[in-house]
Formats: sequence, C-alpha cells, structure tokens
Amino acid sequence: MSAISGPPLSSSDTKFDSGTGWPSFYAPVDPEHVIEITDTSIPFMPRVEVVDRKSGAHLGHVFDDGPRPTGKRYCINAAALKVM
Repeated sequence: MSAISGPPLSSSDTKFDSGTGWPSFYAPVDPEHVIEITDTSIPFMPRVEVVDRKSGAHLGHVFDDGPRPTGKRYCINAAALKVM
C-alpha cells in the first residue's frame, strides 16, 4: 500500500526476487492506482517512472525484464510502501 496516499500498490502474490535489492513486483494490484511516465532524466538510459496516481509521489520504475505473466519488473522504493 502507498505510504503516502493509502491505496494498495502491490501484493505479495506478485512479488519476486529480482536480484536487484529493490522490492520487485510483476504487476500492480490495480493499474488505476499508479501512473507510468517516461523518464529521460538519464539521457543514455530512458526508463519508465511509476508514480502514485493520488499524490503524484515517485514510487520507483518499471522495466521490461520481469517474469511471466507480464514480463514487467516494478522496482518500488521501500520507503514508498506501507506493509499491511
């Protein structure tokens, strides 16, 4: 759940060990709770930023190297999560 605005962001059902050290999930609980924005702040490494839809707070980034069924790896900052 979002530590800032409260809606659920991820589930232990979609959590996996990505080997990155970041909490990683292959899907959000509800795509309506997050917004994905192209992030070109590092010119040689474009990425997709994940923000909280309600507050606009930065949550992390999503990459296309995750497991099935989505192939996505949502790397979410632990400080942005409230574990329930």
